[in-house]
Amino acid sequence: MRINPFLVSILCIHVTVGAQNTDKEFFKVYKRINAQRIFHIDKSDLSTYYLDSLEVVEMQSLLEFYNTYLNQEHKLNGKAGFSFNGNESDINKFFRIGVSGKIDKGVYPSELDFDLNVLTTIQNGVFQENFSDIDVSFDFHPYRPAAESKNDGLWLENYVFVTRFNNNFLGIEQRYETGLGFVFNLYSKNKLTQNGIANNHKLNKIPRYEIYGDDLKRCLEECYLKKSILKITEHESKTIINTRERYARSNIKKYSQLRLALLLGIQYELEKSMATNEINFNSVDTLLTEEFEATNKIRWQVRPSITWQPTDKYKLKIYPFFKMPIGNQYSVVRQGALVDRRYDYFVYLISSFSIQVDDNFQIALNYRMLYDNAPKRKYIQQNDGSYILLVGQKHNSTYGISFAFGF
Repeated sequence: MRINPFLVSILCIHVTVGAQNTDKEFFKVYKRINAQRIFHIDKSDLSTYYLDSLEVVEMQSLLEFYNTYLNQEHKLNGKAGFSFNGNESDINKFFRIGVSGKIDKGVYPSELDFDLNVLTTIQNGVFQENFSDIDVSFDFHPYRPAAESKNDGLWLENYVFVTRFNNNFLGIEQRYETGLGFVFNLYSKNKLTQNGIANNHKLNKIPRYEIYGDDLKRCLEECYLKKSILKITEHESKTIINTRERYARSNIKKYSQLRLALLLGIQYELEKSMATNEINFNSVDTLLTEEFEATNKIRWQVRPSITWQPTDKYKLKIYPFFKMPIGNQYSVVRQGALVDRRYDYFVYLISSFSIQVDDNFQIALNYRMLYDNAPKRKYIQQNDGSYILLVGQKHNSTYGISFAFGF
């Protein structure tokens, strides 16, 4: 089985277009009602005149509220960070440069994320990219229940992703991954941050309009029926109701204090790497490096995760990925009667604790760990004819503090 990146891209485009069609329906209603400037209001009955006038004012305000929200959903949000430090002496010069970036768009029903992290060193004029990570992912909710449903559908997401990274500490020169799968979510819907609570208050202050038979039904603290002065159709009413529900679900996703999730998926990986280690070779401690041909394989992955934001300014993320083999479960290296056999799994942990200082400035503590249980290995022949096993690096951790500016 092979995952085709082209098919993954087509799937992303298809889902994106589906989500945009819903937005287009709303913008069509928004433009149609906002373009209406002449209303035939009966002034002979003060009660009817008041309700008709209220409908015009409230509906225009309501649609403006949703229009602002959808424009925010379509907006690209980004953060960029940069770090630099250097050391110089008479005979040595060492510089380290770090660059990070993040762009995201949307929350519900789909979300696009782009992440970039690069760590580079320059020592005595020699340039080396020690670590880089480029990740593009697209998450979307395939099940979107009707507004009146008790089930909001937030428990299930699909995702597709493409990743490219290298890590000189583990001997990974280039590694490409692409995959897809499911994410099962549990949100603390009744425990939101202050921003989430404020958004709910705003939503509850807005009246709910819907078609009821041939009449327009308006509900806030109480409900009543009337003829629509704006001639709102049943289709337009459903579009407005669905946009309201979309706002509510997006608010839960973005501002729940706690999210527990379980990711299950499949991925295809292509890797070019080397093995570097210090071993006792020919009775001398020697640093050896061996190059290997590119390999490709399919894995399934599982990721239990937690996201905790007790307030709008603080957020903790813990994402441990366990990437397991499909098909051949073991990586085996042989040399005559010598055999080294290891279970071929890979662990990737991402964790961060971020502090939002203001709207455009963030400080974050970051920790990443990679563990390869079956790194590249090779039996090397010594001068006496015996063989010794060269094993590549298995573990690498990166940690630090970053500063990011948003836009």
